Amino acid sequence: MIHNDLNRVSNWLARRDISRLDLQALGSPVDAIVLVGSSLIASVRVAAQAWCDGIAPKILVSGGIGHSTEDLRSHISANPQWSGIATEGRSESEMMRDLLVKVLGVPSSVVLMETRSRNCGENAEESRRTLDELGGVNSLVIIQDPTMQRRTHATFERAWRNAPGTRLISFAPFIPELGSALQWNVEADPMWSLSRFISLVVGEIDRLRDDAEGYGPNGRNFIDHVDIPEDILIASQRIKGEFMEVGRLPAR
Repeated sequence: MIHNDLNRVSNWLARRDISRLDLQALGSPVDAIVLVGSSLIASVRVAAQAWCDGIAPKILVSGGIGHSTEDLRSHISANPQWSGIATEGRSESEMMRDLLVKVLGVPSSVVLMETRSRNCGENAEESRRTLDELGGVNSLVIIQDPTMQRRTHATFERAWRNAPGTRLISFAPFIPELGSALQWNVEADPMWSLSRFISLVVGEIDRLRDDAEGYGPNGRNFIDHVDIPEDILIASQRIKGEFMEVGRLPAR
């Protein structure tokens, strides 16, 4: 069933280096949480809860205006409870910061922002620059859209490659799961349309590939080499064939 392939690939993309985001799993607090901009409100909630649980003293929200910005604006505008959050012309990090502070009760003094980045690579570079200007860090928890968590981690590894002792911990805010009818198995904050989700999942595997068309060293050289398991590559090809043939997967 195609939903099994979608779940297999998205589960692999949703990198989690620890089984749960708590101090017992981490062993000790980290220096900062980096909340990477996306369209997902769930990521903001997870970051806020992590701060409340003592995971880190600071949250850095990273994200300017990119491909997810309009979806984030739409999700915020569609919820009457968030009517006090301005969206027009604002960056992902500005909107997410307001959600953290005005909706979820995180003190404004805790939340840092960088508004320059427009993609995953720039998220990592600008996060490194911002944190270095504040004295640097030895450990980070990175929270991102689950479909982009593995690639985001690879970009952070590259940004911190000259600081090999830095502990970078990825924690996807949730693991996407579709049922056999291609419907979400759990209700959550606004996520993606089915076509958007399929496009993200297949597109991520294409980007992670280390070939002429991918983002690895043998392609565009945006990220270091990432080993993609053979079963993930096969599942991705089945998904692409299934949905491109019937026109349900938008062209990249």
